[in-house]
Amino acid sequence: YTTNWIERLNRDYKRVINMRGAMPNPQAVILLMGTVAQNADIYKYPIYNFLESRLFY
Repeated sequence: YTTNWIERLNRDYKRVINMRGAMPNPQAVILLMGTVAQNADIYKYPIYNFLESRLFY
């Protein structure tokens, strides 16, 4: 098992956040991070122990 895909996804998140600057609300952040994850070719592994109910506070 390797964490290279996780590190790559985190790097993509940081790059996009630095380009965007401020976010208007938490939903915009969730939408942006979801878009980054969907566009990543390396994001092919399932996420275990992910609670979807905790996405929106």
